[in-house]
Amino acid sequence: MEPLTTAAMSTTGVAAALATILSTKALEKIGENIGDAVSAKTKQFLEFFSFYLLWLLVKRILIFCLRLFRR
Repeated sequence: MEPLTTAAMSTTGVAAALATILSTKALEKIGENIGDAVSAKTKQFLEFFSFYLLWLLVKRILIFCLRLFRR
């Protein structure tokens, strides 16, 4: 093989390797951002759901107490 062709192939290989590394890093960052967003929304939902369940429990206790004291 001629030296010029070998140099061109290695330059192309280096460019392809750099492109692969950069695209992989970009995909990692996108995945990380998606994971963070899903985690935050899940936490927000669980906080809301636990608050809602607590509210239902307090409501049931109040209804029970009102019925108990009406008698």
